[in-house]
Amino acid sequence: MLFNYRDYDVETSADLIMNAWGLAIYAYHGRGGWTGSVYQEGGITPESAMLMKSTDTTENRKMKQEIDQRVHEQGWRNITPETLGYEGKIDKNGTFHGESGIYKAAEMEVMGKYDSENNLIGMALSFRGTSGPLEDEPLDTLLDRIAYLNFLYPDVLAEQRGNYVENAFGELIETIKEFAINNNLAAKDILVTGHSLGGGAVNNMAEISDYAWDGFFSDANYIAFASMYMKGDNSDKIINIGFDNDPVYKFIADGRLDFSAFSHNNIGKNSSVNNLHLFSDIDTLPIPEASLGFLKSINWLVGHAVHNYGHALSNILSSPLYEQMNRGSAVTLSYLSEKTRASEWVTQQGGDVSQSLGHFIIGSENNDLLRATGNTRVDGRGGNDIFQATQGNNSLYGSGGEDIFDTDLGVSELNMAIDGDTFYTLSENGGITIGHNIHWLGVKTEGETGEINMKVSTQTSSATLDELLGQKLESVAGDVQAMQSESWLFACDDDHVLAGSSGRDLFVIKGGEHKFFSEGGEDVFIFDTSSGNQTIIDFNNKSQLIFHGVSGMTQDELEGITHVKGNNTVIDLGAYSVTLQNCTQLDLQQLYFI
Repeated sequence: MLFNYRDYDVETSADLIMNAWGLAIYAYHGRGGWTGSVYQEGGITPESAMLMKSTDTTENRKMKQEIDQRVHEQGWRNITPETLGYEGKIDKNGTFHGESGIYKAAEMEVMGKYDSENNLIGMALSFRGTSGPLEDEPLDTLLDRIAYLNFLYPDVLAEQRGNYVENAFGELIETIKEFAINNNLAAKDILVTGHSLGGGAVNNMAEISDYAWDGFFSDANYIAFASMYMKGDNSDKIINIGFDNDPVYKFIADGRLDFSAFSHNNIGKNSSVNNLHLFSDIDTLPIPEASLGFLKSINWLVGHAVHNYGHALSNILSSPLYEQMNRGSAVTLSYLSEKTRASEWVTQQGGDVSQSLGHFIIGSENNDLLRATGNTRVDGRGGNDIFQATQGNNSLYGSGGEDIFDTDLGVSELNMAIDGDTFYTLSENGGITIGHNIHWLGVKTEGETGEINMKVSTQTSSATLDELLGQKLESVAGDVQAMQSESWLFACDDDHVLAGSSGRDLFVIKGGEHKFFSEGGEDVFIFDTSSGNQTIIDFNNKSQLIFHGVSGMTQDELEGITHVKGNNTVIDLGAYSVTLQNCTQLDLQQLYFI
């Protein structure tokens, strides 16, 4: 799964990540908290850029109060030097500062997690990114940037200067180790997090954890956001999370500057989430990103700002599609401003992703325009959204209400079947769209003054809806034989034979154990998680197998579930299987996951 960490289950991984983000943002003490609201209201303008880079003490104070309250409600509290038995200093926020030289600009929160009876049950170290308290910010930021040298060619510099985290907090972390041991905490009870430069510190501490501080922190939980530094690729040790349109994320990879980070950065590392994209107003512009001038700084602030992670992470983790995502999936999140949201389509980003892994688009709580362009799963979330699916196979998830699937097709160009709150459409170009809880269609029809768009309910009978609906046959009444091409044959919770026509037909398998006769044609077989063990007697190399609601798979995983047994090929997905009789040469490109 996308954010699964180590061998933790889905819920534990999600809880760790949300706690890590909360603590990473806590380390900034409200700084920069209003960049998101400035962008949302003003879009991308020179005025917005100036406001984002400015400091509003009132907004910072308000943001700090909100973040402090959220962190404290989760059971986290600052641990003082006196409690630790440490002689170093903290500032007015309870933040520990680095111990010597340029590292005095480094900042770290030391937090304890307490249960309802005030027992210490966990600890967290949260490293702050580049910046500092308002009263010391210019010098603090300058020293932070000098400290970047620790991350360039770290193996060479470590011999001369030591590692960044050891130089900045070596004695403090040694004290934390002793404190944890004295309070019966193990490394697995400790969370290490940070953002930007702070994320680099998380990577550095993970990198040296097997031997530094007697190896005590080797099994700590390391979760970094927008890290500018990554070394190695140990997914059992650390997970890195960032947006591919963040020019800071992975800027220093394996100890070397990577200038591709100034474009859409997608360095494939197993320890990092590589394909998250925050779709902002910049993505709607026709000009290359490299020539955006002042807009580049807004992309930096939009894609990099720690405050923008909250909605993104929670929207992904709460999406009904989350369990279908894995580390190789590309996920695009709607983040358009109020100025553009009503007129610009959110489209899939994230570069080339294999057909079997697919793309995801996650909407906002506002009214979004969401466009799928093949192998895409779209979650509209709240608001009254308009969906499009312009090509290929796609699945769309609405929230009921006034959501619309704008087909951009005429009535005669669409073939449709409805099954409760789910519809299936076949477009003229052969693409399949599956829609859930979307109760309106937009179709083109001829009006008195020419072609017009018509809004058609999928829940109420009408003459237009009747024109859209194709022949639908269900196996509840027994065996089924299609008498015309492009029929919809629904295999229900029973055991029957379903046979298509000589042309293209569409089989929807909802349960039971059936036998299917294609009878020729470029047929489509749609399976979901409730499908049983199915057998296709005469599968051909022009037909498609669509697996709906199932996590995408890598090439190796596809090969792992596909087996030749005698003259047959069996696709085993655990909960159900598909047997292709007299087929031993299956082209995996005939398999789609939406």
